[in-house]
Amino acid sequence: MTDQITANRAMTHRKGSASRRSALATAASAVAAMALAAAVAGRGCRVDENTPTGVVRSLARAIQADDRAAFRELLGPRTRAGLDASAARATDLAGGSIRFSPLDMIGLGRSVDFASPTEIAVIERSETRAIVEITVASGRRSQVTLVEFDGHWLIELPAYRALP
Repeated sequence: MTDQITANRAMTHRKGSASRRSALATAASAVAAMALAAAVAGRGCRVDENTPTGVVRSLARAIQADDRAAFRELLGPRTRAGLDASAARATDLAGGSIRFSPLDMIGLGRSVDFASPTEIAVIERSETRAIVEITVASGRRSQVTLVEFDGHWLIELPAYRALP
């Protein structure tokens, strides 16, 4: 009888080990799938087309994904300088106890309208500057100014410029 109990325990232990290995393999597969999904999702916010309308589409995807880093990459030098200055000022106002980064200064606010434009059109363009009009489902229109900088079209947003 004791041999039977010992044999049953050994069998249960083997089954348990197989179950643990199976569970670990399943968990590893899930982690790999999540990593792959994150990598693919991250690609969705990159600039696919270096044109004013392509950059605005990328901006909309960054807003939709709530991706402040991708959003910042699409900003022009004046807007980035404004974010840098705002972060430094916020750090100073906090007495240096909290360090703010330029990304902390970006509030995307998940605007469903802007994240899903129905039309994006260039209404004015020169070699170094473009104005793009964005129309959303409600019919509301907004304009965005882009500048050509180092071979790339970037967005300048007055709301993020440094205050004098």
